Amino acid sequence: MGCTLMVAPLLVAVVLCGCQTAQVNVPPASLRDYGERMMVWSDQPGALAALPEAPEEPVVEVVGPVPAQPVAIGQAIREQLPDPREQYQRVQELSEESTGAKERKLYQTHLQLLEGVRVPSQRVTLSLRDAVHRMLANNYAIRVAAYQPAIDAARVVEAEAAFDSTFFFNFTNDKRDRPSSTPELSGTMTENRQFETGLRKLLAPGTQVALGYAWNRTDTDLAFSTINPAYTQTLNVSMRQPLLRNFGLDFNRSQINIRKNDRRISQQQLLRQIRDQLQAVEDAYWLLVYTRRLAAVQAELIAYTQDLHDTFEARLGFDVFKAQVDQIRAQLDSRKADFVRVVNSIWDAQDELKRAMNDPALDLAVDLVIIPTDVPTYEPFVVDRLTQLQTALDNRSELKEAKLRVENARISVGVAKNQALPRFDVAFTVNATGLGVSSNQAVRQLGDFDFLDYTVLVEFEVPVGNRGPRAVLRQARLAYAQSATAVRQAVEDIVAEVNTAIRRLKSEYDQLEPRVSSVISAQDFLDSVRAREQAKSAEQINTELSAQANLATARQNLLQSLVDYNRAIINLERVKGTLLQYDNVVLEQEFNGPELVN
Repeated sequence: MGCTLMVAPLLVAVVLCGCQTAQVNVPPASLRDYGERMMVWSDQPGALAALPEAPEEPVVEVVGPVPAQPVAIGQAIREQLPDPREQYQRVQELSEESTGAKERKLYQTHLQLLEGVRVPSQRVTLSLRDAVHRMLANNYAIRVAAYQPAIDAARVVEAEAAFDSTFFFNFTNDKRDRPSSTPELSGTMTENRQFETGLRKLLAPGTQVALGYAWNRTDTDLAFSTINPAYTQTLNVSMRQPLLRNFGLDFNRSQINIRKNDRRISQQQLLRQIRDQLQAVEDAYWLLVYTRRLAAVQAELIAYTQDLHDTFEARLGFDVFKAQVDQIRAQLDSRKADFVRVVNSIWDAQDELKRAMNDPALDLAVDLVIIPTDVPTYEPFVVDRLTQLQTALDNRSELKEAKLRVENARISVGVAKNQALPRFDVAFTVNATGLGVSSNQAVRQLGDFDFLDYTVLVEFEVPVGNRGPRAVLRQARLAYAQSATAVRQAVEDIVAEVNTAIRRLKSEYDQLEPRVSSVISAQDFLDSVRAREQAKSAEQINTELSAQANLATARQNLLQSLVDYNRAIINLERVKGTLLQYDNVVLEQEFNGPELVN
């Protein structure tokens, strides 16, 4: 089983072990070493400066402590933040076990609210690994990006074709019958048939060579023509060699090298698109987890508020005033409105996840419930800041693209320099000719090589002032300096993004412990308030309503921190350029076509 996605020109295979949580191992290296590797040739010294030297012993930061804290967080997730499906089963069991009418009514209210999340009969359970599989196999953005490397591969072949041999063949039949100004002649008729064939080829140094063969038959009624018809055979060898402009391997292969770099750039853009779509589908997945569990939190809040309202309404006229019931009713209606908004956000999150996957089996036009099965991780994430920076600088597609553009700009400078030179060409041609009353006689004479023609040609030209080529050269040098500066900007942006992602990851993890404590404290306080069954004043009612709201808010904050922590992990892997490795998406082989294989 499993899914294999062939996107041109890359084959993306998803390993069945799913999304991992372990840190990607990176070979040890220093930022100084990377800075030296990143240096490129420049007409202007110092166009790319080396990165600052890193300390010998990198500081390893551990995001969060590693004692038994994750156990408490896991227990809090299971008890305080269940999925609506799990909560429905739990409440249903409690309803069946309950003996009191008041409790059964509370549970039935709770079940009715949870049914609002389970309306469509079609339900699909979906793990994060399955969501990634479906996205890789069907995502339109990846498919669109996958065409560009194949297009650029064809452009490489197009550039290489400039050095292919060219076969040519020409045939001419020229017949002329014209009146004569000579009284003795009534007219002149001449018929000339000729065909020419041969090969032409451009060599890497810029040399143009050609080998040609021509056959000619001339028939005329002129009396002084002693050979009629006359057959002529010609063998032609020619060569033209540029010595300044258009000379050299670098110049003549420049378009090939630029096209190859363009293909590498499009491959990096495809990788970047895959990373972005991986982050998008995982963010959408965790957003769906958040909205569904938030709906469960809101459903429980409404159920307990409804229970409080029914209890006070039953005691109306005895020890409860109408104002107290109205106070509870106002809070109940407000919380019901919030629940409607949360349920609607579930459908929005499902549509966002469907749109990210583009799976035809999960059509946006079909109403179905997607039930995510993965639970947000709460394990600590070990972070070595300098190693993360090195990894990002070694893997980020944006930096690789910028360096390839620098190389293209360097090649363009060389081309512009070549085109700014004067034109100085040397051409050489030799012809062997045979003539006879028949083709065979002409061929035999041609084979003797008795009649040879030689031509040597020297051409020189230069524009007066040469302003145009010099302007093009200046443009190329400025473009090179611009691309070199873009590399430095990319390095700075990547370092800033990694630093921000690490701080965000640490911040989100550090919030988990106080969030758990807040939920437990809010639960204990609400339990103590609900234990008082005697008549309550308006102030005590406010206390219980506030306790309910505080518990719901604490649960929502814990849920938000958990989801944000998981999204922060994904974001860190993305800014490092290692999200494919983190999700076990392996680039196995290169291809030249955008085929999809399951």
